Amino acid sequence: MTLLIWVHDGSSQAVVDRLAEILPERFKPVSPAAVEMHATMDLLNDNLVRLDLTEDTYSEWACSPALPHDLSDPLMLKDAGYFEQVEKTFISTRYRILLIDY
Repeated sequence: MTLLIWVHDGSSQAVVDRLAEILPERFKPVSPAAVEMHATMDLLNDNLVRLDLTEDTYSEWACSPALPHDLSDPLMLKDAGYFEQVEKTFISTRYRILLIDY
């Protein structure tokens, strides 16, 4: 059996205000413009699986990769922002998911 443990999360960074039209920020009082880096790591192999750089308002769901279908018991670690997706996932019982919120 092949074991797979991936972790996925994003981090925002403010950029210069004049970019607000093309790189809008979720938290306008903090900064009108920001980017977000979404990263997925393979923890057992210490490899970067996927990296996306988007405007901060872009959905994290769109940047989360699908787990390979040839594994029997993969583990994907995501933050609590994926709660609705987790509810749908438990119905299929395809994945084991751990929610982390800090």
